[in-house]
Amino acid sequence: MLLHPLALKRQPSRVETIVERVFYDARMGARRHVADPDGVLVARIAGTASRHAGAGAPLSEESEATAVAELRELAAGRGDLLARWAGIKLGYTQPSDVDADRCQLIAELCIKAGADLSLIEEWVTVGRIRREQAATRPYTGVTHNRRGNSE
Repeated sequence: MLLHPLALKRQPSRVETIVERVFYDARMGARRHVADPDGVLVARIAGTASRHAGAGAPLSEESEATAVAELRELAAGRGDLLARWAGIKLGYTQPSDVDADRCQLIAELCIKAGADLSLIEEWVTVGRIRREQAATRPYTGVTHNRRGNSE
């Protein structure tokens, strides 16, 4: 059996070994971010609801039933996660937004799929906070005068 030359394991050079020791912290493995299973499921719910909502036009009864069934199956009884996404969309969106109809439809689909109605208002507050945070300008360390020039 012939092995490709790149498939053969080679020993790291002295420089590679030193670089690895200097820059690799043994604790890096312990500090790795572990995905939150609920967050992953909410992301899947968000994607599914967004895909079915399309541009925000009203859905036919058949399309709506398909969307609700898919969300219900995906959530697997987790009405709290459906409420989380519905509330965040409702709180983040304002009536003047271009995609307000679409966000409203997404929230309605989540509610029809079994969102826990008692939790939605809590997540609406979170959505509003996120909107406010997104609207603030990050501090860049540079101040600008009224003409937009750096000082």
